[in-house]
Amino acid sequence: MCLNNSKISWFLLVLVVFLRSPSLAQERSVLDEVQEIMANNSVQAAFEYLDTHDAETLETLITLTEIPAPPFAETERALAFLEMLNLAGVDSSYIDEVGNVIALRKGSAPNASTLVISGHLDTVFPEGTNVQVQQIGDTLRAPGIGDDTRGLAVLLAILKSMNSNNIETEQNILFVGTVGEEGLGDLRGVKQLFTESDWTISSFISIDGTSDTRVTHQGLGSHRYLVTFAGPGGHSWGAFGLINPAHVLSRAVYYFEIAADTYTRGGPKTSYNIGTLQGGTSINSIPAEVSMQVDMRSESQERLIQIDSIFHRSINRAVQEMNLNRRNGPPLVVDIKLIGDRPSGETDSGE
Repeated sequence: MCLNNSKISWFLLVLVVFLRSPSLAQERSVLDEVQEIMANNSVQAAFEYLDTHDAETLETLITLTEIPAPPFAETERALAFLEMLNLAGVDSSYIDEVGNVIALRKGSAPNASTLVISGHLDTVFPEGTNVQVQQIGDTLRAPGIGDDTRGLAVLLAILKSMNSNNIETEQNILFVGTVGEEGLGDLRGVKQLFTESDWTISSFISIDGTSDTRVTHQGLGSHRYLVTFAGPGGHSWGAFGLINPAHVLSRAVYYFEIAADTYTRGGPKTSYNIGTLQGGTSINSIPAEVSMQVDMRSESQERLIQIDSIFHRSINRAVQEMNLNRRNGPPLVVDIKLIGDRPSGETDSGE
């Protein structure tokens, strides 16, 4: 991650959302509002603060990066981030039931709406990964430094800059470090925030990645499954004729590949992937159990549902055929477990 990344775009985005007047927004363009905001003395001072405190922001980035936060093990980093938010100055803060760090900066409106600005605490790298930061020239290198420890450092920089320059907002601001973004986390932190918390959230901004010139307004949906095929198992010679879960899995993948390949060659981009295969004990044993993890994604929620249907039909077809054709023994059982569900969605780029 380059040391001299521009901070202008993400900070300006936040300021526009926080400081624009809802009543005027209907009559004036966003550009007009941006120009007015940029002329505000406190806002100009906030930008200067970011520049003059850049070394402090980098120190925060390094400190957080060197606290391991593999999937489902974010607690140590969460505690450190919570302490940093409290030192920067918030009205209240806590860690919720699933591990999200939540800090409130109150707005001035009597019935203030709530805007969330977030980064995710977890990194994709497994437990035991060396997360020490190395500086090579003007670049900092370490696992997870850009995805998404940088987002956490940005949140803290925004909070400190606003506090130092007495920037008030009508809306409440929640500064949030979420859990469960990577791997099989299934966005459990964000889902908790929107479905199980007491907050009524009007807007949501996530700081993620290393680009300062791009705003993502479309969510890529995904369905993920753990599929387990189970049979009696036995010796490859002595028990030959029993149904073989590995053979059923192979036939299911074949049917899915043929149908999904045809389906994904047109329309909004849609993908599919068999990511892991597990099972069996030896080359001369009929496995009692085999499993696979499957990932399907699409820009379109409708097409995500359709390729999911193709997947299920392929599995069921293979199981039914192989059970009917087995020579002896009990039928095979399949368990299809949904382990990830992220809906596709889009905010109009003009909003």
